[in-house]
Order: sequence, then C-alpha cells, then structure tokens
Amino acid sequence: MKNSIFISHATPDDNEFSVWLATKLELCGYNIWVDQNELHPSNDFWQKIESAIRNDAIKFIFVASKISIKRDGVIKELAVADRIRRENQSFITPVRIDDLPYNDFPIEILRLQTIDFYENWGTGLSQLLKSLEDEGIPRQEGYIDSKNLVDRWKQIFSVQETCYSQRHERYYSNLHEIYSPAYLYAYDLAVEPLLKRKRIPFKKTNGLILTFACNKCVSTWLATNVSYDKISTIEAADEHYSATIFGKNITDIDYHVGFLLNWNINNLFFSKGLYSYRPDVNSKKRVFYFQAQTKHKSRTAKRPKQLSGNYLGKIWHFGLSAYCVKMPASGMLFRWHLVFSDDKGHLLPQFSQIKCRRSKGKRFFNKDWKDLLLTAIDYLADNSEFMCYTSCCHDSEIRIKTEPFVFFSDVGYVETNNIVAEDTGSSPEDIDEF
Repeated sequence: MKNSIFISHATPDDNEFSVWLATKLELCGYNIWVDQNELHPSNDFWQKIESAIRNDAIKFIFVASKISIKRDGVIKELAVADRIRRENQSFITPVRIDDLPYNDFPIEILRLQTIDFYENWGTGLSQLLKSLEDEGIPRQEGYIDSKNLVDRWKQIFSVQETCYSQRHERYYSNLHEIYSPAYLYAYDLAVEPLLKRKRIPFKKTNGLILTFACNKCVSTWLATNVSYDKISTIEAADEHYSATIFGKNITDIDYHVGFLLNWNINNLFFSKGLYSYRPDVNSKKRVFYFQAQTKHKSRTAKRPKQLSGNYLGKIWHFGLSAYCVKMPASGMLFRWHLVFSDDKGHLLPQFSQIKCRRSKGKRFFNKDWKDLLLTAIDYLADNSEFMCYTSCCHDSEIRIKTEPFVFFSDVGYVETNNIVAEDTGSSPEDIDEF
C-alpha cells in the first residue's frame, strides 16, 4: 500500500530545509522518504529512489530552488513522478524555497499549484499540512517518538558547516518593547482635513476618526473646542475589547492601535531623513533606507559604522521596516533590508536590486547584521534609551526601547567563518549572537 511522502531536493544544497520539512511532517504522523534519512553508502541509490517513487509514494513533494532545477538527479526523480501524475493528477506538489521565478520551473510542474516557503517556512508548512489533509494523505495513529526524530535531525546536522556547541550564548532579537500613548482619541469626521494637512496618522472606522493626537492640540489647531472621547490604550490591548463612542460601537480597537503605531514609526523614519522605497509596486509595504555615505557611532561601538557605502560602482543602503506584533512578546519588530542605487542616487530596477542584494548579502554574517541593526536603531534614537515620536505633544509620545529583547541559551552555534577558532578551544564565555 502506498503511504509515504517522497521529498525530492538538491543534495546537499537544500538539505537543511528538506530534513526540517521531513521532521515536521513526521511529527505530524506522516510517513516520509527523504534521502538524508533513507540512503546509505551501500545502497544502489538510484534503484532505491525509483522504487520509492513508483511503489511507495502517495505524494511527491518537489523542493523547487535555483539549485534543484539544474540537478540531473532531481530532474530524473521529477520525470518518474510526472509519469505517475498522468494517472494521479494530485501526485506532485511543488514547494518553492528561494526566489526562483515561477517561469523558470521545470515544465512538469509549471502549471501546478505551488506552496511558497520562501518568505516564511512556518506559513508554508501550514499551507502544506492543509493541502495534505484535504487530499486525504494518510497519517499513522498512536505514539510518535518525537525525541528520536529530533535527535536524528540534530545528528544529521552535526556534520554540517554550522556546528553546535555547548556554551552560554546571548541572542539579540529584532523585537523592541514599545510604550504607546496613554489614550486613543476619537473625533467626528470634521477633523479629517486637518489631520491630512498636518500628516498626522489617523484611522477611519464606523464614521469616526481615531488618532493619538490629543484634544488639546486638535482644539488649538482648529482654534475651537472639539468634541472628543478617548480610550485607554492599555484596555485596547485586549483583542476582545470594544467601546461605544458617540453612540457608535467600535470593535477591533487593538487592530486600530497597531495600525496607528505602524504609521507613526514610518513617520519617525521620515523625520530622521530616511528615504522610502516600495519593493513591490503592488504592495503598500515600504522600506526606509539611509542616505548615501551615512555612518553612525552607536553607544557601544568603538568607531562609526557605515549604514551606506560603495559597492561595485553602485551604492548600497541599509534599510528598515517595522510593524507591531503580539508574539512572542508585544512590541515593535524591525526587519533589515539592503537597497541599491546608482552613483546619482537613482534606485536600481527590481531585478538588479535582487541580484545586488544576493551578492552583497553573502558578505554579511549574523554579527554583521546585528551590528548594522543596532547602529541604525541608535541613529534613530540619537544614542538615547528610547526612539521617540509624537504626532502632536509630549502627552501623545510613542517610545520604543532602544535595547531589544535579549534571550539566553545553553546551546549555541559557530558560524562558518568562526569554526576554526572554536576548534582551538576558545574560552566558553558569554558570546553574543543574533
């Protein structure tokens, strides 16, 4: 009886993802075949692979990457699977793990529905599990030896380039604690032109305007007293909280607070002289990047660090985007980016951005990204304890803590360029990672 899921991927390039995926699916009760788990040096490996696809597999997952589509062995596996797909249309499920253009997919999967893991492995896994459930792919019932599966996963990667080590490490996150204004103010729609003119963040809902701009400042700007109501932002943090204002029921207040905080952090970026860039013209998401030749000395650094510089006749810029999250803790999550322009400051087209980003990004290890992000945060905070921004006065000030959430672990890892140093018996003192 066919009851296994075959994972086809490029070895060793895509091993990390494929073994991770195999372990996750096995923990969910699926029977998985992946060569890192099943093949041994004594096997006639191609005969065993072909037999596994033809005779054992009920589902064939093709891990699509820029490497896998060029590997003869992977393409041979896909060719075998494609023959089976002619009788079972749902047999092949492609999963994309990098920025491989969909138009470059092999012809066998070009028109198949693809699950995208590129942006987020967790999101991709959720979509894949739903797909397997909808197709009725069988799962084993009863006890699953999760410890053995995780131990096997760790054993496989003990010989990879990234080595595990038993040492105390401090990990910096990119999540920063945020202190919202005490109140969210509600006005009627008459104040909307004023807020637009002053570029003050606001949210329209149910015929009302929600904003952090306080009633004293709004009344001063309009030279008249305005009707208002206010909501405690502490109470609004409860996702089930609702309020009745001017006889209207306002729900999803926690979402509105997050929306306004996100808009205000974008205004903070603008106020500090960062430029705005939209990576995808069809998206509202923006990246804010530092001007050419920007450098800054953070509180903990011995010398200034470049946040922009020259690269192969072009200019690279360190960029940021940020948004509110509630998990794993409530705060502002910062993401880092690389943006490229020509020597006159004009941004490169999208395909050139991707090419340069991949090339320049390979030169950075975790510590480089950590140092760049912490330097950029200190720049935004003027080397103080908080990044601060207000749409009107001190009463409506938003403060974001400069020091990110920090985590500690008794298990660490050594990056590729540090493995030799680890082997020489370096002291197991606290080591910062990111």
